[in-house]
Amino acid sequence: MNIYFTVEPCKRLKNLFSNLSSYYIIDVDSILEESGLDVNKKSHQFLINNELERLLTSGAKSKRYLGIIYINKKMNYDTISSVKETVINIDGSTVENCVVLDDCDVQKLSDYYIMFDEVIFFPAINKAKIIKCVPQNITKFIG
Repeated sequence: MNIYFTVEPCKRLKNLFSNLSSYYIIDVDSILEESGLDVNKKSHQFLINNELERLLTSGAKSKRYLGIIYINKKMNYDTISSVKETVINIDGSTVENCVVLDDCDVQKLSDYYIMFDEVIFFPAINKAKIIKCVPQNITKFIG
């Protein structure tokens, strides 16, 4: 199983990919909005981080899904490192690769490509299945 990182909203992903129901989606922005918690308060940060860790653990151990999609508009180095470390160190984790989902025309996560095993760009015209997208080797982008 792969974990996919993106900054694109879930709504856009639904328009691009036809098999999202086969993926465990963790949308950080929706979780924050629905919880009503203030990310600037330490106690709220603790609660949010515990919930995200619980969701990552649940997704990483699941055999029902093809992968995990982690959506966060405020993606940064620390977030990526933390999520990767969490899913890889979970006992019974089925996560093997970390992949970035990005837009080919406007590469919002290009600064972080080095941290991933693969890069997959969104389909240009038609809806596609994530699994059918051709992964790109990272060395093409950092070399």
